[in-house]
Amino acid sequence: MSSGEVFPNPLVKQVIFAIRFPNLFFLGDRIGEFQIKVMKEFPKSELLLRRPFLVTDEADKEKLERMVSGLKEEEAVNRVWQFESERGVKLEVTSNLLALVSTSHKSYSHGQEGCFRDVVDSVTRHFYTLTQLPVVNRIGLRYIDECPVLDSSSEGFRAHYATVFPVDRFPLEASVDMHYRVVVKRDPHKLRYVESLQGEGNKRNLILDFDAWSESIEPSATIEVTDQLHDIIWDEFKRTIKEPIWEYMRRPAEESHAS
Repeated sequence: MSSGEVFPNPLVKQVIFAIRFPNLFFLGDRIGEFQIKVMKEFPKSELLLRRPFLVTDEADKEKLERMVSGLKEEEAVNRVWQFESERGVKLEVTSNLLALVSTSHKSYSHGQEGCFRDVVDSVTRHFYTLTQLPVVNRIGLRYIDECPVLDSSSEGFRAHYATVFPVDRFPLEASVDMHYRVVVKRDPHKLRYVESLQGEGNKRNLILDFDAWSESIEPSATIEVTDQLHDIIWDEFKRTIKEPIWEYMRRPAEESHAS
């Protein structure tokens, strides 16, 4: 996640891209064609069967049993075609969702062969050629960053991060848990921004969760919209961290782990 610089010690732990679309009832018959198209990059494959999980009160037990018994077997099981690259990037496809999940990419569009943007572009092009989708209901891009709390005092935390946590009122030294969530418009897109302070003492991490999305997109505009979503996330990331954390990201990985 950068504007050109590839950091030796990035904070990003997971990046997720997903598109949602109307149910494609023919997809099961065509998934083999898609598999051939992506097999070079995603050689590992698996078919997963996921059943819905319902939570109900004991008083609703009879109603739940009627609901479950009324489901046909094919309706009660969601088929997930999963493909995986040698780098551990996972590609999942269902009748109404395509998702890419990576824990290995350090950059969205710079510094490495097969950057995340290139993977998104390649996979979606193959999928659109196969399905001829006229519209995409939703395009989403999500980054989850695990940020070190190098100084567990309120003063040190403020020197490293520009968060919304009220550390003046609730000092970091006395706080066990902090969590903040907001959903905002970034016309024509939206952003869900989450800050979460986890752990205690010297074993704390600040989790930053950026989830940007757009709705009702022409398939041909997928990569353009994804670039815009990335820019929204990148701008918010830059507003949240301060210079000591930039320096931390630029250290060799072995130095940061030793600190």
